[in-house]
Parts: sequence; structure tokens; C-alpha cells
Amino acid sequence: MVSRIVEGIRNIVKYVSVPNLDQTVDILRELGRNVEAGELINFYVEKRKNDLEPIDLEKYSSFHKIHNEEIISSFAEIEGSFANESDIVDVVMKIAEIDGWSPEDLDLLVIAEEEEYLRMFKKIRGEDQAKCINACLQFGRLADATDQHKKICELAYSALRTIGKECNINRLRVRRYGIDV
Repeated sequence: MVSRIVEGIRNIVKYVSVPNLDQTVDILRELGRNVEAGELINFYVEKRKNDLEPIDLEKYSSFHKIHNEEIISSFAEIEGSFANESDIVDVVMKIAEIDGWSPEDLDLLVIAEEEEYLRMFKKIRGEDQAKCINACLQFGRLADATDQHKKICELAYSALRTIGKECNINRLRVRRYGIDV
């Protein structure tokens, strides 16, 4: 029975809400299945880390308060990366709008992880998304591109390749930026 619960959650992980995860982990722990509970949390976070937004524990207090410390700490780690992400989004939007950048902008974009670029490209929609993608990719087209410029472009390309591998429609979407998957 327990293996079916865990397998079921794993099969539909992208549709499982945080409260549902919390309740499932509670059940597993009550049944003495602490190893499976921890593995399920890790699996959930790994599979959903690019989809997740910072967890607002107060949001769930009316219906189901998230109380599992392992879930809370896992989301706290994700939240740390979201702080940088908002900075990255702001910087890339500024670069797209003014077609210019400062050394500090480049420093921030170079130290960002590929996952941050991935979340940024997924988070921003429409015309702004295209502007941000082009703002990042322009660094690879500069005649006098520095190592920083090349790194930013490489991170953006890598994130877009990952997006392109997710499904056929995304493969077509990233193709317009010269990315073949």
C-alpha cells in the first residue's frame, strides 16, 4: 500500500500541491516510513524546483498549515535562489529596455546558475520574454565579447536547450533563437 502511494505521487508529481505533499509525508511518517518520506520530499523538490515559487506558509494556514520541517527547509533553500532570480529578472529587463549594462549587471549575470535563467525564461511571458532572451543572447554576438559576455550567453543557451527538450512545442519555440534540440 505504501509503495503505491509513493509511486502514485511520483507519477503525478507536477500536479501535486505542497499541502498534498505535506499530508502524504505525514501519513508516511505515521506509518514509520521515514526514509520513503524523506526520499519523496527530495524527489518532489528535484522534479519541481524550476516550477516552484517561494513557499508562502501563511497562504496555506486557512486550509492546511505546512508544518513538516523538512519540507519547509527544502523550500527555504529554493527561496534563497529566488532572491537572486528577481535581481536577475530586473537586470535583464533593464538591459533589454536600455540596450546597455554596467559591470555590476554582468557580475550578477555571470554568477547566476543555469536554473535561475531557466526559471526566468519560464516566468516571463509574451513580448517581455522575447526581449529577455534576446538581451541574454546578444552577449554572444558581440564582436569584442569578453569571457563574461560569453558565459552569460552560454548560460542562456543552456537554459533554452533544457526548455526545448521538455516537449515538442518548446523545441519549436526555442528554434526561433537558433537553438536546435
